[in-house]
Amino acid sequence: MDGMSDTFMPNTKQVHDMLNLDGLKIALTGGIPHRRRAEVEAKIRAAGGVVVSRVTAATGVLMVGHGGAAGVLADAQAHGVTTITPDQLLTLVREGQLSIGEDAEPESLGDVVADLRAAFDGSPSPAMWREVVRLLDVCEGARLADAVSYVEASVSGWPVDAGRARWASMFQYGFSEGGHYVGGDMRVAPLEWVNAMLDGEERAVFSLPRALSLRGTKAKTKRAKMLFDVEALSDNLRVLDLGRDIDLTKTFLKALAKAQNLKGVDTLIYFAGPAGSGENLAAQTSMPNLRALHFRAGNLDYDASLSNASAMLGADWAAQLELIESSFGINQYASGSATAMHAVKEHSDRLLGLKHLVLTNGLNDDLLDASYADRLESITLHLRYPGSITRTFESLAARAPSNLVLIDLSQAFALSGRYPFEEYAEALWGVREAVERLGARVRLGEGAPQRARDAVGDLLDG
Repeated sequence: MDGMSDTFMPNTKQVHDMLNLDGLKIALTGGIPHRRRAEVEAKIRAAGGVVVSRVTAATGVLMVGHGGAAGVLADAQAHGVTTITPDQLLTLVREGQLSIGEDAEPESLGDVVADLRAAFDGSPSPAMWREVVRLLDVCEGARLADAVSYVEASVSGWPVDAGRARWASMFQYGFSEGGHYVGGDMRVAPLEWVNAMLDGEERAVFSLPRALSLRGTKAKTKRAKMLFDVEALSDNLRVLDLGRDIDLTKTFLKALAKAQNLKGVDTLIYFAGPAGSGENLAAQTSMPNLRALHFRAGNLDYDASLSNASAMLGADWAAQLELIESSFGINQYASGSATAMHAVKEHSDRLLGLKHLVLTNGLNDDLLDASYADRLESITLHLRYPGSITRTFESLAARAPSNLVLIDLSQAFALSGRYPFEEYAEALWGVREAVERLGARVRLGEGAPQRARDAVGDLLDG
């Protein structure tokens, strides 16, 4: 017999005795609901217990969980070793002792809420969200359902970081506080939850995340498609990041285009799929509230990248887009122009809702078409080259967009390492007249040197 039935419940010694954790040798077999084995073992050691890999006469107690090995249980019975349930083990770790003559009382809902209330003490932050996730991962049964309701009420009003929302793909892929925000939202589904979704699990906690990234799952098409069967996501999910290491086949994208649990998604971070995949997403009806589309780096050639971007921006739903980001790879220059920006220009008569552009490189007269320039309210630029500042501001001044209120250069001064920040500052001095003529606020960020701030003068934002 290789394993035990789902209904197996271990028996403790038929005496009313007290187990003390300090120095107690503990063996474990089987699963611990909503816990990672390594995490529980670490807590045992931290509290003074000793984790052993096999059962001997010297073993103090054996925890038997779901799927535990029958052979290990037989060893415990042969040596007269006490067996306990996962709940009893957690009580032992939490309290430092356990009466083995009766089942331990689980942590009360009041205790769970108290722990969560303590976690919510302070301003919302990625660290706070991670602590909340940790507490939820060790909560079970009816207490978990109540805890989820409490957390939902507590995080529903958390703000979205507007700057990180504009530069969504940059902050997700390793820059600055990469991984803490996705699409400007800190309420991100942890990788363990995402993998559980792709494995077909349904958990109450899946309704809580506002943002989800497939990055790190390395999922193939069949497994990745399981995401679209997770009904709980339809409650609150607003940001979907397709990642850069899953199998973005046309089959996956067709499933995405017809998914029923993405109705609330307003932000899509699209990592370049295969040639022709833009047509699959152009036909999507799954995200009726999509407002922000982030084109992320790809390895396709210029023509294939342009074809994908053009197909998507030519779709009927593109008319409601308010933000378009063109980041590394898809924003590679060919004959002085960027692929996604060529698609923006091509379909400018359709992009009637476009208000915000986010670009890795600058603009020039060829790309800043008058048909959409007056709709722009903000432009966010990484500007990898100081010369991009000159080209961008001269092009903007020539067009004089009437609604432009913000030019965000904070990423140029936060992320650039190829050129000294002083060179960017000098470039700003060179276009100072254009800056003044535009009259838009200019955001430089904390990394900008004083000379750059002086060049902007009274138009400095923040």
